[in-house]
Amino acid sequence: MLFWNFLTDFGDTAVTLPLAAMTLALLLAGGARRAALAWVLAVGLCGLSMALLKLAFGSCGAGLNVRPFSPSGHSALSVMVYGGMALLFSTTAMPRRLIFRLLAMLFAAGIALSRIMVSAHTPVEVVVGLLIGLGALVVLAQGLRREVLVLAWPASRVVALTVLLVTLMHGFRWPIESNLLRFGFNSRPLERVCALTESLRPALASGHRKLPGGGTEDPTR
Repeated sequence: MLFWNFLTDFGDTAVTLPLAAMTLALLLAGGARRAALAWVLAVGLCGLSMALLKLAFGSCGAGLNVRPFSPSGHSALSVMVYGGMALLFSTTAMPRRLIFRLLAMLFAAGIALSRIMVSAHTPVEVVVGLLIGLGALVVLAQGLRREVLVLAWPASRVVALTVLLVTLMHGFRWPIESNLLRFGFNSRPLERVCALTESLRPALASGHRKLPGGGTEDPTR
């Protein structure tokens, strides 16, 4: 279990968002404005999609005696950020480029699996997160078509900076999801939706697994 907890923290927003910011800075420093725009759009699309889904399914479920459906943000952002960085910075010739990108995706897949192993998400929630991350990655790839990237730094320095940043941020857990759900639960536009969900509580209770003690899982886990 210690291994899975260690692995899962690589997908926390405390790691992936600083990496996304670092990537944007490197692209802008290299004058790759089109790639930087594609990066912002892809990461933004991934984050916005996850936020909307968690608001729609998580905020209402938090008030019920059932487990709310919560797509895995760790899975989505891991695919988008680690996969996207491999797509941007793997400038070596084939087959090394393909191997590097494959390793990045396997790493993201390992993080996704860890979410199941630590009981933070169900397999379906992880799959939804992976699909969102892959969709955002496709957006990035389309934005990079016929784009010739010139790195501001050598690839070795990019890797060293990435390792340093991950080492500094690994183990921290930013409560973005819990704050998002708290906002959604207190949001007036969602009150009517949650009221409708509450009226369906008997059906939800019979079709979902209840949590021990009648509560819900910690969304920041």
